[in-house]
This record gives sequence, C-alpha cells and structure tokens, in this order.
Amino acid sequence: ESADVISLLFTSAELYKADKQKFIRMLSVISAHARRGTRLFLVEPAGSYSNITVGTKTFSLQILLDHILRDSWETIYEDDSHWVRLPHLRYNLPLEDSRHFYRVYI
Repeated sequence: ESADVISLLFTSAELYKADKQKFIRMLSVISAHARRGTRLFLVEPAGSYSNITVGTKTFSLQILLDHILRDSWETIYEDDSHWVRLPHLRYNLPLEDSRHFYRVYI
C-alpha cells in the first residue's frame, strides 16, 4: 500500500493568525484534492504558543484543527502533549526540551 503524505509543521498557528479565511480555505483545498489514503500530518507547539482567539474566546489550535477537518479527515494518531527531551545531546548552541502536539489524519 502506498500513500501520499501532506505535512504542516509548526506553521498552522501563524497562518491562521495571519489570515483566518485563507488558512481555512487552504485546508479545504487540501482536503478536496487529496487522494484517497493520503495522510495529513500536523505538528505544532503545545500550550499557549498555539492558542487561537475567536471573538472573545480562546481555543487550543488542536481543537480548532479537529473541528475544521472533521468532515473530510479521520484522526488516526494524536498526542496533545508530546515531549522531546535532549538530556545527553552536545551541541554548540544551547538546546532546550520542547513540547508539541501532533495529529495524523487519513
């Protein structure tokens, strides 16, 4: 079995904040043109970095994405708080642990 993969990595919140309607339209176009079996892979920072304000309410980006994509995609993997820890990695720049969420839709 083969499948196409579409990935949105650490860009969804910024795209949404820049132009909400264009971002939603982009997801609609992706959904309309994706071949059967395509995986949509989204990774974004977890927590307040990815909060979205709609009117006077604040939502997490993963809830918003799940809502926008619910009619076209099925969630097959998800994690709302995945940690990447770097305890023994030596590098010339200081590296920190990071927490993100991910979704894989089909």
